[in-house]
Parts: sequence; structure tokens; C-alpha cells
Amino acid sequence: MFSGKWTQLLALGVLGAFVLGPLQWWHQVRSANMTSVSVRLSTPRLSFRGELDGTNSVGSSLVNLETNPANVAANVTSTSSANLFEGDTVLIGANQYQVASVSGSGSFTITNVSSTNMDVLQTGDADDADQVVASRAADLTVGFNTVSAITDGEFRVLVPAATANYNDSIPDPDGWDYGTTVDPNVSVTCPNNVTGYSFDSNAANAGSIVRDGITYHSFSCSYTGSGGNNTDFTLATNPITISSLINPSPASDHSEGYADTYKIIVEHLDTSDNVVDATVVDVAVIESVRVTASVPPQITFRILGLGSGGSYCGVTTSVDTTSTLVPMGELLIDTFKYAAQELVVSTNADNGYTVTAIADNQLHRVGETCAGDADESTGGCIQDSEGDTTTMTHTTPDLWTSTATKGFGFSLESNTVGGSDMEFEHNTSAGGCDGTGGGCWRQFADAEDSQTPQDIFSSATVVDSDSAYVCYKAIVSATQQAGSDYSTAVTYRATATF
Repeated sequence: MFSGKWTQLLALGVLGAFVLGPLQWWHQVRSANMTSVSVRLSTPRLSFRGELDGTNSVGSSLVNLETNPANVAANVTSTSSANLFEGDTVLIGANQYQVASVSGSGSFTITNVSSTNMDVLQTGDADDADQVVASRAADLTVGFNTVSAITDGEFRVLVPAATANYNDSIPDPDGWDYGTTVDPNVSVTCPNNVTGYSFDSNAANAGSIVRDGITYHSFSCSYTGSGGNNTDFTLATNPITISSLINPSPASDHSEGYADTYKIIVEHLDTSDNVVDATVVDVAVIESVRVTASVPPQITFRILGLGSGGSYCGVTTSVDTTSTLVPMGELLIDTFKYAAQELVVSTNADNGYTVTAIADNQLHRVGETCAGDADESTGGCIQDSEGDTTTMTHTTPDLWTSTATKGFGFSLESNTVGGSDMEFEHNTSAGGCDGTGGGCWRQFADAEDSQTPQDIFSSATVVDSDSAYVCYKAIVSATQQAGSDYSTAVTYRATATF
């Protein structure tokens, strides 16, 4: 069957299967995976590292970036302004500036940072290939459950770093930057002590470990105690926190909108610094999404109808109104008729708004012209009330509570408008009024009589739904000409001051 030579080879193969096979199996499982391992960045936003193109000028607030990847240095990987945002602090050349606006895919404008008071590019900061850097620091939180009970051990987190210049506070395209060696913000906070674990030291070291050609920052938490199986150090319970690492800039092969992923190693070491358990976790970093919108200067103005039986301006309304109609109905000679509408204003004007009112004429019959301040003796005209003390005009309110005082007029009541912003109200003591609720009224300005629109309420600042009630009141004399066709047009105008 087999010669002596082949018999010897077969025997060696069988022996190798029994010896090498188990050895290889042991090597693969000697580091068990911890459970519930997760790593969270306080912000997964990529840092920014770009270059100026050759079109920038000292004294300009416009910054133009080099957008051709072939024209930038190898460690410069931001070739658009997509990951710059208003308010970002950027280092350009030797000085810091603040991003004022992002005006295009390869440009942005700057303003001053309070500490530098510079809002244009300074000498030495506008040269071709000057770097533009916006570093985004993040806290990295690590959580896990233990697998092995290790006495007097150590937890260690390895975070990818660049192979060089990994602690100069300039973001790197292949890992987290540790910041300068004197930066007090980069640190590691160990978990709180729990049964079996009394944490006695922590250490943060930049670029201190190299594995398979990859450089890592090392963050460790040493403890004394017996340890324990399945001890909870998860994110929600008792994690390790690494503060103020500088997130990577885009990887050299980065595509906008696609996250760059990095592998972070979480290890459990014994007292001799041997790795007993370890887990590798992927972490993704990506650009933030810019959401843009514009807010135009604007004002909204609404007239709303109100129902009969409501209490407005200190009186009870007699009729229902709509936004375009105030149907006073049959006017009586011994009883007031009341109606009301609501006026609502909103504006983003810094200097607020003013609402004015004017009527095209007195209440009059169709085809009738009420010249000047005509009274009921003119025929088809219902006079504007003169008030109980005969001092009422379109600019001056007066007390009007007597049914012997005939005519038409209006009053006001603030709903949400500030009291000082109302020209008058039904219960003020302006003009001839005595402060009696429902007693203070005024005439509308009369366009036919060449009177100008009069302010009725206003605001000196931005408002959201300022609201006031305008109330109408009428009563006629026994000599008023009969007819069902009395009307007038009252125009309200809301004007914003931007």
C-alpha cells in the first residue's frame, strides 16, 4: 500500500494535526470578547483641514479654498466648504478667524474672533496653500461588561492615531489627534469603584502603541481588587470617558456623505500587562448636514369676526361680524347697537409695526355724499358722534354713555397688545373720558373730509400675534332718514418698520 517514505510522511501529518491544530485553536480564543461593548462620540463630526487656492487677498473677508484634490498636500483632505459652518473658529495661516457665512462649495466669509478682532485676512494668511483648519473636539465614552475576573488588572482603550504629528492640535486624516502634549483637556476618567474594582490610577499617552503598523493613543484605568465576571461598566452605568480628542479630518479616500470608520480596541489586561480579553469596535465619523433657510422681512395682519353676546370694550355686542362685514342691522333711537372685530398682527420687524384706521366717509346711504362732518339733518348721513362733552374727534376720544348723544364711533380694547401701545382704550381717561369701562369712544378719520389715517395701536419691537379688539357703536335720532342701505368702508392698515 505505502512505501516506507510515504508511511513516514503520513505519520508526521497525523502528528501535526494533533499538535499544531490545537495550538492554533488556542491562539485564536485566548482573548475573549467582552460583552455589551460600545463606544460613543459626543460629536461624530469630522474636523476640517483644507488649503487656500491662489486667489485670496490680504484685507478680504472672502476665503477661497483649493477644491482640486490633486493640488493639495497629502494630509489635506477637505476640498470643499461643505463641512464648515457659521460660527466655526478656523485657523488660517497663523491666525484664528470666525466663519461668518458659507457662500459656495469652495468659499466662505470670515468675521473677527473676539480674542483677535480681525475680520479680514491678515498679512501672511492669504498665500497659496496656506492651511485652513477647524478642529472639532469630542469626548469618547467607552462601555462594556467584563468576561473574566482578573485580579489587580487594567482596562485599556486604544484609539487610532496618525503615524506622525499626532499631538499637534491639527486634525489628521487617519486618526484622532491628541492635542499638544501640554493640553490639559485631554484626559481619561475611570469608572466609579464597584465591588472587586478600586481604581487607583489612570493614564493618557499619545501615540504610545503600534499594532500591525497602526499607531494608537493609549488610555488606561488600573485597579486593585479581585475583579469579577460580567461586571457592568456600560455607557449608561459606569463607563470610561476620554475627553477632548480632536476628531479626524476626512480620510484620503473620503466621499462626502459617507462615514469614515475606525477601529477602537477595548482591552482587559492582567497585572503583568498581558491582554486577557479584547474587543474591537467600529466608530464612524462624518460631516454634519447644513440645513439652510431664509427669513424674509414680513408682517401678517388678520381681521377676525366676533359673535354677538360677547363682552368687548366694556360692552356686550349685538350682532355677529365676519372678517369683512360688520352688519349693525337696524339702528335704534333709544338704544345703542354694538359690534366688534379682532385685529391680529405678527412681524419680525426690529422696530415693530403700526396699525391705522380710516373710513371713506360717514355712515351714509348709497349715492349720498356726506360733506365734512355732516349731521343727520343733511339727510342720508349718520353723523360721527361728538361725545357727551362734544369734544370727540378723529384724534380725541370722549365719554359717550348717553343715548341722547347720537352718531357712530369706535373704541378699542387690548387683548395681548401692551397697554402703552394702545392709542386709547374704552376704559382710559384720555380726552374727555373719565375711565369708566365702556365709556371712552372716538370718531374714525374721514377720508372724504381729507383727514389722514390715525394710529390705533402699535409696537416698537417684533411681535407674534399682537391682538386688539375694535368695537363699533351707533345710535340715531328720530329725524334720521329711513333706509336700509347705510354703509361706509373702514380700512385698517398694518405697517412694519424694518
